[in-house]
Amino acid sequence: MLNPEPHRLLKRQLDKFLSFETEITPDLAELFRDISAAYQNYDQELDLMRRALDENSVELDGARRQIQAHLEEVQDLKSQQDGDYFLTSLLINPLGGNNARSNVASIHFYVNQIKKFRYRKWDFEIGGDMCISHSIRLYQREYNVILNADAMGKSMQGAAGALVLGAVFHSIITRTKNQENMQRMYPEAWLRQVYQELHNVFTSFNGSMLIACCVALLDTRTGLLYYIKAEHPQIVLYRNKQASFLHEPESMDRIGLRTMDHYMQIHIFPLQPGDVILIGSDGRDDILLRDPASGEYDMNDDPALFLKHVQAADGVLADIVKRLERSGVFTDDVSLIRIQFRGSADSNRKVDERLSGELSNRINDLRKLKGEHPEAVRERMERIEPADMLDTTILIELYDLALELNAKTYACLCALRYSELQPEDTDFLLKLSALFYDLGDVGRAMEFTERYCLRVPSNLEQLKNLLRLSIEVGRREKALRVARQILMLNSEDAEARNYIIEME
Repeated sequence: MLNPEPHRLLKRQLDKFLSFETEITPDLAELFRDISAAYQNYDQELDLMRRALDENSVELDGARRQIQAHLEEVQDLKSQQDGDYFLTSLLINPLGGNNARSNVASIHFYVNQIKKFRYRKWDFEIGGDMCISHSIRLYQREYNVILNADAMGKSMQGAAGALVLGAVFHSIITRTKNQENMQRMYPEAWLRQVYQELHNVFTSFNGSMLIACCVALLDTRTGLLYYIKAEHPQIVLYRNKQASFLHEPESMDRIGLRTMDHYMQIHIFPLQPGDVILIGSDGRDDILLRDPASGEYDMNDDPALFLKHVQAADGVLADIVKRLERSGVFTDDVSLIRIQFRGSADSNRKVDERLSGELSNRINDLRKLKGEHPEAVRERMERIEPADMLDTTILIELYDLALELNAKTYACLCALRYSELQPEDTDFLLKLSALFYDLGDVGRAMEFTERYCLRVPSNLEQLKNLLRLSIEVGRREKALRVARQILMLNSEDAEARNYIIEME
């Protein structure tokens, strides 16, 4: 802004000079009058400019105050949002966590949520990825439960899904620890129960809340891993310095989709001492990779890249994470669970070869005598206690001999012990089912057939057998579910269709 004071001073001096008009010529006086008039106009323009600037200053001050008010409003909203994030995180955090206790397996988590926020003086993060582990007992055996989940949506939407998932899963774990009927479930039935409860809850949100997840049970006695997957990345096995994907059929749809054109399948995989299993969300693959030549970033589209990181890091979780971070930029929440099986008491106990040899010779001698003295052979056979045996070959020999002698109760004892030691033998479940059926225990027969069908859901013959057993024991809801599954495999199956028509 111009300073008009010098010009005003000059004008005053000219006015004094012009008061002596008789001492100068008329032309000079006229000139001074013109100059004085010009300065008066200049003063007027300066006054106008000053008033305009003052008015603009008032307007700018008003605009500045308005902007400041909007900024404060935005900051208030941001503080409220961070407060909501903080409260939501307080609800989610107790539902997750590594709570499994085991002497045979070590379990470690890594979770990195994309959304970071600051509440007061603390830094937090929030998102849809979740890792949970617990220890439970099923049929008097210890299992480690592992869950890795990725809820649909970013920040608050994903966090809402994780909150619902965590609450439902926590309820299931609590009931399992406190209710005997839950503890009497086999692992396949327990996983099916988990899936059904989660699915029933999330379908009520009409597709606005979907979950990709993997839920697993680790048998701490044998190292057998049972698991279900719902649109979740493949599990990685690190064994003997080699990383590979577990071979498994296409996984189920995300939990929460009403349209289910698939049937549930439970996968099993026997772990060996020293094996490492890595379960992770798809954020492990959703990485922007930098091209060293061009400097440009491209989204990774190679799932095998994660395998390379696992291999290079020797299966160590912290080193895997460092390699992922160095390889590019995370674009999604990332969660990883590392499980290392050290070996259980059963897996580390060795079979007494001398004792097994003696028992095998005794069984062969009994088999030679069974034709002439079946009752005596049966009595001598039943003195052999199968409950503490570790040699599965001897158990099968006893099982076969018991069937030859029609000693089905003893054969059942041998079969149950064999199945305890070799739970991965899926086909043997059908032999147990047949034994229990012959012994008149239709409920147990249905139980073992169902375990088989949960592992091999495409076996139409056994599904129809399960349908008949379910009807025989009066389990109508189960029978309806099995009948619908049969029609998914064979839409022309008359038995299943007629039963559905009859019940509906």
